[in-house]
Amino acid sequence: MKENLIIGIKFCGGCNPRYDRGKALEKIKLQYPIMNFVLANEHDCYQVLLVMCGCKSACANIKPYRRNFTIVMDEADSLEDVLHQLMEKVRRQS
Repeated sequence: MKENLIIGIKFCGGCNPRYDRGKALEKIKLQYPIMNFVLANEHDCYQVLLVMCGCKSACANIKPYRRNFTIVMDEADSLEDVLHQLMEKVRRQS
């Protein structure tokens, strides 16, 4: 069995949040308890960088973060899309 996916979490600065990013992340974590969610830093490389943006501006600077794939959540309605993209990553990992 392959190791769990490492998902780096990057939050935007939260200047104009339109939804509760923390609650959305908790829902994602509950859906995928086998994934390893960690706060992203610029020194590690992640299989997936999940960017939790509070609004459509999606202004979080992700350039310094090393990753294989990026998923951006910029509104509460995109939760289902994020879950789908993570499921695809799990399937490809298996």
